[in-house]
Amino acid sequence: MTTAGEQRVEVLVKVARLAYDHGLSQGEIAKRIGTSRSTVSRMLREARERGIVTVVIHDPTERAEKLSQALKETYGLKEAIVVPTELESEPAVRPLLAQAVVGLLADVVRDNDIVGVSWGRTMGEIARRLHPMTKRGVSVVQLNGGLNRADLPGYPNYVTGRFAQAFGATAYVLPVPAIVRMPALRRELESDPATKTVLDLARNASVALFSVGVIGVESVLVQSGYLQLHELQQLQLRGAVGDVIGRYYDSRGQICDRELDSRTIGIELAELKEKRYAIAVAGGVEKRQAIRGGLLGGYFNTLVTDQFTALELVKAGRQETA
Repeated sequence: MTTAGEQRVEVLVKVARLAYDHGLSQGEIAKRIGTSRSTVSRMLREARERGIVTVVIHDPTERAEKLSQALKETYGLKEAIVVPTELESEPAVRPLLAQAVVGLLADVVRDNDIVGVSWGRTMGEIARRLHPMTKRGVSVVQLNGGLNRADLPGYPNYVTGRFAQAFGATAYVLPVPAIVRMPALRRELESDPATKTVLDLARNASVALFSVGVIGVESVLVQSGYLQLHELQQLQLRGAVGDVIGRYYDSRGQICDRELDSRTIGIELAELKEKRYAIAVAGGVEKRQAIRGGLLGGYFNTLVTDQFTALELVKAGRQETA
């Protein structure tokens, strides 16, 4: 036989379920159980006071902050920005990451800095979101050789120009291809005074900003014709997982095709390690393996990514050290 107390709990549970599981209003509940709206209000308050109903607030920014700290600790990063998102695909998170990095740039770029930028879809997305920033004496320089087609996403001249406009800076572009057919040609082009001046500036940049590329036919380098399909297949056979500034590496962050690398124009991956801020902006399930490879190679000390990617990166790092 149920007691009066147990019956009261059953009624409170029923009212709470109607309100919170089924989404009925207090007026609708009152009609259903044959009482007044004010009585339903008192019953819901009593359900909370007795612990039948508890309120848990999930703050996505709090989780993002914890993941940011975990990323820094796991990979020895200087800074990590984790963007809350409900989606996991790279195209979906790209605009969110681009918006986040604009605020970061305002904080890390100082007067008289040289800012090195790459190009591509993510960099184009960032460039579109830039706004004027109050900095003095800033120069903006292209980090690696460019594209032969202005219709491709994140065209180098557009990206470099927009960054220079935002910082009130002088823009320096590399008037050379991203990849050439022979190492000797690369050396010749890099020794040309006009190219050498820009590369020297890129090497002296305090801040470098770039994304992380993936291995596939959707790569801008493939679409531009710089990387042939047979070269792409060769990279895949050698374990390539991604690229930074046009230089391809494997899952441990090691250059996986020295011959191709010797034909690639731009600063070296090792030179990114010397920057005050080497900022990678990348996320989405498609790029996770490439991001982790870049982290293990030590090619960036700052990462801007989404919460799902951050979680997977932290898990992978902790499993390896367990």
